[in-house]
Amino acid sequence: MKLLGLTIVFSVLSLYSSGQIDLNDVADKQKKEKVKKEASLKSTAIYLGANWSYCFRSLEVNEGLFGEPLGDRENEKYLSTFSYSIGLQNQINNFLFWDGGISLAVNGEQLTTTMNDTTTNRKTQYRYLMMPLRINAFYENKVRISGGLGVAPQLFLNSKEFVEITNNTTENSSTSESKNKNGFNAFAVSAIFNAGLSVPLSKSFSFWLSPEVRIQLNSSYAKTQPYIHKGRAFGLNFGFLMKL
Repeated sequence: MKLLGLTIVFSVLSLYSSGQIDLNDVADKQKKEKVKKEASLKSTAIYLGANWSYCFRSLEVNEGLFGEPLGDRENEKYLSTFSYSIGLQNQINNFLFWDGGISLAVNGEQLTTTMNDTTTNRKTQYRYLMMPLRINAFYENKVRISGGLGVAPQLFLNSKEFVEITNNTTENSSTSESKNKNGFNAFAVSAIFNAGLSVPLSKSFSFWLSPEVRIQLNSSYAKTQPYIHKGRAFGLNFGFLMKL
């Protein structure tokens, strides 16, 4: 009987001890998962990127004292431009992250005219220091797919004009370049709409690709100019993300 009693006691103690170990393992696992989740919510990344855009504008007469007919400017076409950016991304929760940064943004258009024996191609670029701020929804499973919107305050830097004149008979050409800061609005704002795809290359680095639409909300020109000009850009952002 003593042997049977000791066997029962040891069996109970063994089961109790085993239960304690299992409970401790579960608690540790839950704690680790919580820490991991909290860390992911606080994740921050820095990005370096470039932007290729197909730019154009809306252009209308500034009705009133300063207005003038559009003339040849009605025939302006799209212009391809490049921009560069640096910024931060920070995850808000499991579905949202924000990003903001600084970029050299370039809008523009071009006009080709032919008179007698010469053809003139005029390309105009509007350069801004842009500070975009966006909110993005995302889904992540190995790769991250996102979509977002935001606003971008823009500080005007300068306007650059490139002119190429070609003699249609001899095919000789000459080029000139000029900068201008007068007659422009010093501050502009654009609305931004974007999608995104981020592909991990390692634990810390990712490659990202993001189609983007920028729509300027106020005129590029000062109120005393003959036209109301608002830039448009349909582009593609691409670059690298590094987790901090």
